[in-house]
Amino acid sequence: MDSKEFDISAFDAQDEATLAIKHPKTDEPTGWVWTFYGPGHPITIALADEVGREALRVAREKEQARVNGKKWKAEDESIDALRKRNIDSIVKPTGDNARKGAVKKRSQTKTTIGGASGWTKRDRSSGEFMAVKKPKKGAKKARKFKGVRVEKKKAKKTAKKKAAKR
Repeated sequence: MDSKEFDISAFDAQDEATLAIKHPKTDEPTGWVWTFYGPGHPITIALADEVGREALRVAREKEQARVNGKKWKAEDESIDALRKRNIDSIVKPTGDNARKGAVKKRSQTKTTIGGASGWTKRDRSSGEFMAVKKPKKGAKKARKFKGVRVEKKKAKKTAKKKAAKR
């Protein structure tokens, strides 16, 4: 058996390695690539900082309870919830169809539908009405569309009335 010397100093703390996953039978690439980060990599450091901040928050809460003469009761967390929290801190969700920020080129205005107030969403470029939110059964008013800006009401003709009174 041939043995070579292993020199650990050859490894950089910021090393990054990728592993391309291949199909077990056809040996063709699947498109999956796993990336491994070393202890000095910025992503690893950011994850360690996040875990450290959480530990400091819990320690601060414990100390605050002790100083105020209250009993410290740790939050009950199931194994599944802990596992999910750990995975979510490492693997950020991508492609979850979550919108970031406001919906562009859309607006909504308050309308009256059968005596109850609702919201109508429209395209700002074409002016086309796209959708109407009606109130749920037994409710007087509907909820707004999420992330869609509300149209400003047009100024009333009060300026003309004020000028006429003078």
